[in-house]
Amino acid sequence: MRIRTLLLAAVLTGPSPAGAQALQLASLSQQAPGCRDVAAAEQGALAELTIALERRLGYCVEIELKPEDLRLVGSIPRLSASDLSELRTSAVDGTFVATITEQSRSPLTPGSVRLLQGRFHRALAVAVATRRLSAGDTITDEDIELVRLRATRVPHQAAVDTARLVGMQARWPIQPRTVMLTSQLRAPVVVDKGASVRVIVKTANLIVAAAGVALEPGASGQVIDIRSQSSNKKLRARVQDANTVIME
Repeated sequence: MRIRTLLLAAVLTGPSPAGAQALQLASLSQQAPGCRDVAAAEQGALAELTIALERRLGYCVEIELKPEDLRLVGSIPRLSASDLSELRTSAVDGTFVATITEQSRSPLTPGSVRLLQGRFHRALAVAVATRRLSAGDTITDEDIELVRLRATRVPHQAAVDTARLVGMQARWPIQPRTVMLTSQLRAPVVVDKGASVRVIVKTANLIVAAAGVALEPGASGQVIDIRSQSSNKKLRARVQDANTVIME
Protein backbone atom coordinates (compact mmCIF):
# COMPACT_ATOMS: atom_id res chain seq x y z
CA MET A 1 0.00 0.00 0.00
CA ARG A 2 1.22 3.47 -0.81
CA ILE A 3 0.85 5.11 2.57
CA ARG A 4 1.38 8.56 1.12
CA THR A 5 -1.28 10.87 2.42
CA LEU A 6 -2.27 13.79 0.24
CA LEU A 7 -3.18 17.21 1.56
CA LEU A 8 -6.11 18.96 -0.06
CA ALA A 9 -5.55 22.72 -0.04
CA ALA A 10 -8.55 24.62 -1.32
CA VAL A 11 -8.34 28.01 -2.99
CA LEU A 12 -10.39 30.68 -1.25
CA THR A 13 -12.35 32.52 -3.91
CA GLY A 14 -15.03 34.03 -1.72
CA PRO A 15 -18.52 32.71 -0.89
CA SER A 16 -18.63 30.04 -3.58
CA PRO A 17 -20.05 26.50 -3.15
CA ALA A 18 -17.62 24.00 -1.68
CA GLY A 19 -17.88 21.82 -4.76
CA ALA A 20 -16.73 24.71 -6.97
CA GLN A 21 -13.52 25.30 -5.06
CA ALA A 22 -10.33 24.42 -6.91
CA LEU A 23 -8.19 21.87 -5.12
CA GLN A 24 -4.42 21.57 -5.17
CA LEU A 25 -2.57 18.53 -3.88
CA ALA A 26 0.62 18.61 -1.85
CA SER A 27 2.49 15.70 -0.25
CA LEU A 28 3.10 15.41 3.48
CA SER A 29 5.98 13.74 5.27
CA GLN A 30 4.96 14.32 8.89
CA GLN A 31 1.73 14.15 10.85
CA ALA A 32 0.34 15.73 13.98
CA PRO A 33 -0.82 13.42 16.80
CA GLY A 34 -3.85 11.48 15.63
CA CYS A 35 -2.93 11.71 11.94
CA ARG A 36 -1.81 8.82 9.78
CA ASP A 37 1.90 8.12 9.43
CA VAL A 38 3.09 8.91 5.94
CA ALA A 39 6.27 8.61 3.90
CA ALA A 40 6.04 11.37 1.32
CA ALA A 41 8.49 11.66 -1.53
CA GLU A 42 8.00 15.40 -1.87
CA GLN A 43 8.10 18.38 0.44
CA GLY A 44 6.99 21.97 0.18
CA ALA A 45 6.04 25.06 2.10
CA LEU A 46 2.32 24.25 1.87
CA ALA A 47 2.88 20.88 3.51
CA GLU A 48 5.12 22.37 6.19
CA LEU A 49 2.61 25.12 6.95
CA THR A 50 -0.04 22.45 7.39
CA ILE A 51 2.21 20.44 9.68
CA ALA A 52 2.77 23.53 11.82
CA LEU A 53 -1.00 24.03 12.05
CA GLU A 54 -1.53 20.38 12.95
CA ARG A 55 1.03 20.56 15.71
CA ARG A 56 -0.71 23.62 17.07
CA LEU A 57 -4.23 22.15 16.80
CA GLY A 58 -3.50 18.48 17.48
CA TYR A 59 -5.49 17.05 14.57
CA CYS A 60 -5.34 16.70 10.77
CA VAL A 61 -6.42 19.70 8.77
CA GLU A 62 -7.20 20.91 5.28
CA ILE A 63 -6.34 24.55 4.68
CA GLU A 64 -7.93 27.17 2.44
CA LEU A 65 -5.92 30.04 1.00
CA LYS A 66 -6.62 32.99 -1.26
CA PRO A 67 -5.14 32.56 -4.75
CA GLU A 68 -2.39 35.11 -4.16
CA ASP A 69 -1.42 33.48 -0.86
CA LEU A 70 -1.42 30.06 -2.47
CA ARG A 71 0.96 31.37 -5.15
CA LEU A 72 3.18 32.83 -2.45
CA VAL A 73 3.40 29.56 -0.55
CA GLY A 74 3.95 27.66 -3.78
CA SER A 75 6.94 29.85 -4.61
CA ILE A 76 8.75 28.94 -1.39
CA PRO A 77 10.77 25.68 -1.73
CA ARG A 78 10.85 25.08 2.01
CA LEU A 79 9.35 26.72 5.05
CA SER A 80 11.64 26.43 8.05
CA ALA A 81 10.82 27.33 11.64
CA SER A 82 12.73 30.58 11.20
CA ASP A 83 10.66 31.50 8.13
CA LEU A 84 7.40 30.97 10.04
CA SER A 85 7.96 33.49 12.77
CA GLU A 86 4.40 33.52 14.14
CA LEU A 87 1.28 31.41 13.82
CA ARG A 88 -2.06 32.38 15.36
CA THR A 89 -5.20 30.29 15.16
CA SER A 90 -8.83 30.78 16.13
CA ALA A 91 -10.88 27.69 16.85
CA VAL A 92 -14.02 29.83 16.97
CA ASP A 93 -14.14 30.64 13.26
CA GLY A 94 -11.47 28.23 11.99
CA THR A 95 -9.04 30.87 10.77
CA PHE A 96 -5.27 31.27 11.03
CA VAL A 97 -2.72 34.01 10.46
CA ALA A 98 0.88 33.09 9.71
CA THR A 99 3.75 35.57 9.61
CA ILE A 100 6.25 34.45 6.97
CA THR A 101 9.67 36.05 6.56
CA GLU A 102 11.00 35.66 3.03
CA GLN A 103 14.77 35.48 3.32
CA SER A 104 16.74 37.91 1.21
CA ARG A 105 19.34 36.60 -1.21
CA SER A 106 21.64 39.44 -0.26
CA PRO A 107 23.01 39.80 3.29
CA LEU A 108 22.73 43.57 2.85
CA THR A 109 19.02 43.52 2.09
CA PRO A 110 16.49 42.65 4.81
CA GLY A 111 13.94 39.96 4.10
CA SER A 112 10.32 40.81 3.47
CA VAL A 113 7.56 39.96 5.92
CA ARG A 114 4.23 38.66 4.66
CA LEU A 115 1.02 37.92 6.54
CA LEU A 116 -0.70 34.77 5.33
CA GLN A 117 -4.37 34.40 6.24
CA GLY A 118 -6.60 31.43 5.65
CA ARG A 119 -9.01 28.92 7.07
CA PHE A 120 -8.52 25.42 8.39
CA HIS A 121 -10.91 22.48 8.52
CA ARG A 122 -10.65 19.18 10.34
CA ALA A 123 -9.68 16.43 7.90
CA LEU A 124 -9.68 12.64 7.87
CA ALA A 125 -7.47 10.14 6.06
CA VAL A 126 -9.57 7.84 3.89
CA ALA A 127 -8.66 5.07 1.45
CA VAL A 128 -9.00 5.54 -2.29
CA ALA A 129 -8.49 3.00 -5.05
CA THR A 130 -5.30 3.46 -7.07
CA ARG A 131 -6.72 1.55 -10.05
CA ARG A 132 -10.03 0.34 -11.40
CA LEU A 133 -11.17 -2.65 -9.37
CA SER A 134 -13.47 -5.20 -10.95
CA ALA A 135 -16.09 -7.15 -9.06
CA GLY A 136 -14.36 -10.00 -7.26
CA ASP A 137 -10.89 -8.43 -7.29
CA THR A 138 -8.92 -9.00 -4.09
CA ILE A 139 -7.59 -5.80 -2.52
CA THR A 140 -3.79 -5.62 -2.19
CA ASP A 141 -1.45 -3.05 -0.65
CA GLU A 142 -0.84 -1.49 -4.05
CA ASP A 143 -4.57 -0.92 -4.61
CA ILE A 144 -4.91 1.50 -1.68
CA GLU A 145 -3.72 5.04 -1.09
CA LEU A 146 -4.61 7.31 1.81
CA VAL A 147 -6.03 10.69 0.89
CA ARG A 148 -6.99 13.54 3.17
CA LEU A 149 -10.52 14.84 2.87
CA ARG A 150 -12.32 17.50 4.81
CA ALA A 151 -14.28 15.65 7.48
CA THR A 152 -17.61 17.09 6.32
CA ARG A 153 -16.97 15.73 2.82
CA VAL A 154 -16.07 12.19 3.85
CA PRO A 155 -18.78 9.82 2.56
CA HIS A 156 -20.74 7.64 4.92
CA GLN A 157 -19.10 4.20 5.29
CA ALA A 158 -15.76 5.51 3.99
CA ALA A 159 -13.00 2.97 4.60
CA VAL A 160 -10.37 4.31 6.99
CA ASP A 161 -8.81 1.15 8.43
CA THR A 162 -6.45 0.14 5.63
CA ALA A 163 -5.14 -2.89 7.52
CA ARG A 164 -8.58 -4.48 7.31
CA LEU A 165 -9.00 -3.70 3.61
CA VAL A 166 -6.14 -5.87 2.39
CA GLY A 167 -7.52 -9.29 1.45
CA MET A 168 -11.10 -8.08 1.04
CA GLN A 169 -12.86 -8.35 -2.33
CA ALA A 170 -14.77 -5.78 -4.35
CA ARG A 171 -18.52 -6.45 -4.50
CA TRP A 172 -18.80 -4.43 -7.71
CA PRO A 173 -16.49 -2.27 -9.85
CA ILE A 174 -14.71 0.58 -8.03
CA GLN A 175 -13.34 3.45 -10.09
CA PRO A 176 -9.78 4.75 -9.54
CA ARG A 177 -9.29 7.79 -7.29
CA THR A 178 -12.66 7.26 -5.60
CA VAL A 179 -13.12 6.82 -1.87
CA MET A 180 -13.53 3.17 -0.98
CA LEU A 181 -16.67 2.38 1.02
CA THR A 182 -17.11 -0.56 3.37
CA SER A 183 -20.39 -1.36 1.58
CA GLN A 184 -18.40 -1.93 -1.64
CA LEU A 185 -16.28 -4.65 -0.05
CA ARG A 186 -16.82 -8.18 1.19
CA ALA A 187 -14.83 -10.92 2.81
CA PRO A 188 -13.06 -13.09 0.21
CA VAL A 189 -15.18 -15.80 -1.37
CA VAL A 190 -13.93 -19.28 -0.46
CA VAL A 191 -16.82 -21.31 -1.91
CA ASP A 192 -17.77 -20.64 -5.53
CA LYS A 193 -21.23 -21.11 -6.97
CA GLY A 194 -21.57 -24.68 -8.23
CA ALA A 195 -18.73 -26.02 -6.06
CA SER A 196 -19.08 -29.42 -4.45
CA VAL A 197 -19.08 -29.19 -0.66
CA ARG A 198 -19.32 -31.49 2.31
CA VAL A 199 -22.45 -30.73 4.33
CA ILE A 200 -22.07 -31.33 8.04
CA VAL A 201 -25.25 -31.83 10.09
CA LYS A 202 -24.78 -31.73 13.85
CA THR A 203 -27.31 -33.12 16.29
CA ALA A 204 -27.16 -33.72 20.03
CA ASN A 205 -25.90 -37.29 19.59
CA LEU A 206 -24.11 -37.51 16.25
CA ILE A 207 -22.54 -35.71 13.32
CA VAL A 208 -23.62 -36.62 9.79
CA ALA A 209 -21.74 -35.69 6.62
CA ALA A 210 -23.38 -35.54 3.20
CA ALA A 211 -22.54 -34.26 -0.27
CA GLY A 212 -23.95 -30.99 -1.56
CA VAL A 213 -23.55 -28.29 -4.18
CA ALA A 214 -23.26 -24.56 -3.45
CA LEU A 215 -26.03 -22.57 -5.12
CA GLU A 216 -24.27 -19.25 -4.50
CA PRO A 217 -20.78 -18.06 -3.64
CA GLY A 218 -19.90 -17.61 0.01
CA ALA A 219 -17.22 -16.20 2.28
CA SER A 220 -16.00 -17.87 5.44
CA GLY A 221 -18.74 -17.60 8.08
CA GLN A 222 -21.43 -16.62 5.56
CA VAL A 223 -24.72 -18.53 5.35
CA ILE A 224 -25.48 -19.65 1.78
CA ASP A 225 -27.95 -21.80 -0.13
CA ILE A 226 -26.84 -25.33 -0.97
CA ARG A 227 -28.54 -28.31 -2.55
CA SER A 228 -28.30 -31.77 -1.03
CA GLN A 229 -27.22 -34.30 -3.64
CA SER A 230 -29.02 -37.13 -1.87
CA SER A 231 -32.44 -35.46 -1.33
CA ASN A 232 -32.19 -32.67 -3.94
CA LYS A 233 -33.52 -30.28 -1.28
CA LYS A 234 -32.34 -26.71 -0.95
CA LEU A 235 -30.76 -26.05 2.44
CA ARG A 236 -29.08 -23.18 4.29
CA ALA A 237 -25.62 -23.75 5.72
CA ARG A 238 -22.71 -21.70 7.05
CA VAL A 239 -19.41 -21.78 5.16
CA GLN A 240 -16.59 -23.23 7.26
CA ASP A 241 -13.90 -23.47 4.57
CA ALA A 242 -13.54 -24.03 0.84
CA ASN A 243 -14.84 -27.60 1.09
CA THR A 244 -17.15 -27.65 4.11
CA VAL A 245 -20.45 -26.06 5.13
CA ILE A 246 -22.29 -26.63 8.41
CA MET A 247 -26.03 -26.72 8.92
CA GLU A 248 -27.05 -24.98 12.14
